[in-house]
Amino acid sequence: MIKLISVMIMITNHIIKEDCVILYFDYSFEIGSFGKNQEKKSILNQIYEYLKNTKINIDGKKILLMLGSTLVATLIYTGGMIRLDSLESPSVSNIQTVEKVEIANTDTNHEYIEEQQKEVEDKKEVVEEKSDENSSTNSKPSKGQLANQTINKKPNSTSVKVEVVDKNEETANKHEEVKTEEKENLITVYRSNGIILELQMEEYIVGVVAAEMPASFNIEALKAQAVIARTYALKKISRGEVLTDTVSTQSYIDVFQMKEKWGNDYAKYYNKIVNAVNSTKGEYLIYDGEYIEAVYHSTSNGYTEAAVNVWGKSYPYLKSVESSWDKSVNSYLKITNKELETVLNILGISYDENIPINIIKRNDSGRVSQLKIGEKIFSGIEFRNLLGLRSTDFDIEINNDVMTIITRGYGHGVGMSQYGANEMAKKGYNYQGIINHYYNGVKLSK
Repeated sequence: MIKLISVMIMITNHIIKEDCVILYFDYSFEIGSFGKNQEKKSILNQIYEYLKNTKINIDGKKILLMLGSTLVATLIYTGGMIRLDSLESPSVSNIQTVEKVEIANTDTNHEYIEEQQKEVEDKKEVVEEKSDENSSTNSKPSKGQLANQTINKKPNSTSVKVEVVDKNEETANKHEEVKTEEKENLITVYRSNGIILELQMEEYIVGVVAAEMPASFNIEALKAQAVIARTYALKKISRGEVLTDTVSTQSYIDVFQMKEKWGNDYAKYYNKIVNAVNSTKGEYLIYDGEYIEAVYHSTSNGYTEAAVNVWGKSYPYLKSVESSWDKSVNSYLKITNKELETVLNILGISYDENIPINIIKRNDSGRVSQLKIGEKIFSGIEFRNLLGLRSTDFDIEINNDVMTIITRGYGHGVGMSQYGANEMAKKGYNYQGIINHYYNGVKLSK
């Protein structure tokens, strides 16, 4: 049962569809029981008043109540009365959502809790080097992609267009000032469910950190992740590219997904991440006056990887550095057993139980550059991708038609190691020290 703990709510926007009216509520209240009569009455009174003032014709239409990006209830208007129809989410596509979240500057100072070793997938390849046809590139996005996108060409710039109904009226001017303030620095996030969010950068970073790094990590590691996530987003925006909520850019989750993910620990972890984001508010990384390629990964093999070995392009701040802290975490080592015949079939090689397998070359970070299976040569990256391995640092053994693959590390290995950052933080490094270690020569700006 859904509940609104606070009766202080506000309808901020609406969209009229063919068969429904979508009402957007202020994000500053919590969800709890929709069923209590007094609270329900207060909500319905505001809906009645809003529909009356806006003169929206709701005859024959359903009323969908949206809290941020989530549909919380469906109402029906019959016989001059509004009643609750369903708490199920109907199929509503291409809804533009305006989120407004105030992030409290709360210092919770929660102590570090041992992480549950959640496996974190590869994070963010360098944009220019992506080959997937669905990946973002340096080419300009289509006009459709840029619809409703507010683009910050520079870290502190804004682009806001305001239409004033009556510039001569003082009330109109005051109203417009509020609207302008709310629109400043908004970014647009295209969610995988078709919803479009407009929200402040720091609100977005809270959702990214919550999605990309275990909340149980040390606060200094979370701060480092916040700076890197912010830099990554600013780089994308400066190129005129769009942000999504998937790994094609950076993963993002809203507060409802956070509650589902963390359960009873929601308040503790949410406040912890908000604290990390607020502590680094507005901070980003540059090199030679430009945003860096803020790539990162889950776990290194003891050394991070140079970008040139993964994407063929060298960056002075994305060189291989030691990250021995990773060797102590559970995600460091993985042993995988696969049927030899299955592996050879995937690789396009005829089955041979005695087929020779040789690692020809490793690079300076210990990762496999080339290996030869039979008469066929593969790059380490190609072999990893074909078999879905955690990393390109691997050893191979064959016994009784079973191929055993031992991998070290998790991810492409470039940039910050998330688990390495957490281990550094546990040993006393602050977030600036973590960033300086993994991104050599970058400047922390604000």
